[in-house]
Amino acid sequence: MKVVVWVPGRVRPRALEMAEKVYADRLALVKVDVVSYRLEKVRSGFENQAQMREGKAFLKQVRVDDFLVVCDERGSRRKTADVVKLLELARGGSELLSGRGRLIFAIGGAYGFSEAVRARADELWSLSDLVMAGGVARLVLLEALYRGAMIVEGHPYHND
Repeated sequence: MKVVVWVPGRVRPRALEMAEKVYADRLALVKVDVVSYRLEKVRSGFENQAQMREGKAFLKQVRVDDFLVVCDERGSRRKTADVVKLLELARGGSELLSGRGRLIFAIGGAYGFSEAVRARADELWSLSDLVMAGGVARLVLLEALYRGAMIVEGHPYHND
């Protein structure tokens, strides 16, 4: 099963670009693709409309057979073991992921995902109880996926 991470537009703050590239390159080695999607321009006072337009455009890219994990502050908190379990299920096949084409992890833009995107999600994950810049959230997710992939591969990348 193909594993994909969808992240919005450019990295902000830009100082995090190199760190994101490091993790994206590492994830490519374990066959996890990091893909950037386009964000709507947001005019002050029209944030909800932009969020809804982004959501519609985002959902057009999600296939019926995709397993979608949306990272959202209202999601449930996850541990490294949860990441490992889902990656193992994607690799080995499972009832949960049976008939699924891709496992997609997605991070929303500055205003998060629309309710329609959250409703489509198979799982909602919170990366932290803290509010963080989008670029930091991206790094948290990419590092968690890389750590999980290394554990699945049997590398000594995790201390219990």
